Amino acid sequence: LISSLINIILNIIFIQLFGFVGAAYATAISLTLRTILTISETSYLTKIFPFKLIPTIKILLAITISLLITKFISTLIANFIVSMIISLILSMLLYLTLILITKTLSKEDAEILKSIQRKLKLDIPLINKIINKFT
Repeated sequence: LISSLINIILNIIFIQLFGFVGAAYATAISLTLRTILTISETSYLTKIFPFKLIPTIKILLAITISLLITKFISTLIANFIVSMIISLILSMLLYLTLILITKTLSKEDAEILKSIQRKLKLDIPLINKIINKFT
């Protein structure tokens, strides 16, 4: 209920300021708030916190940095479609790079990536080397 009310209020404000992009911002903010509230309530009731604090902070920092850099670079490109494609590729590369630099990739994450690689029948030595180096 709280996140729904915040979503409505933010939509009223952000759509006037940013147009349809404002609606996306409002929804993203309210869903983030809902997730935080759900995790908080679950942790309080079960006395179990499902995430490790330091890796979670590193991941959020990596997301924030990659989004800010991508947003800045996308403002320099006039063509909307080209800007979106470059922004998508750049944000993924920045995020993955920051995850590797901060050593946030866990052994379980590495196993999942290796499993995906096996299922897709891909054998890319560079990916294996990176996974093994940073886990």
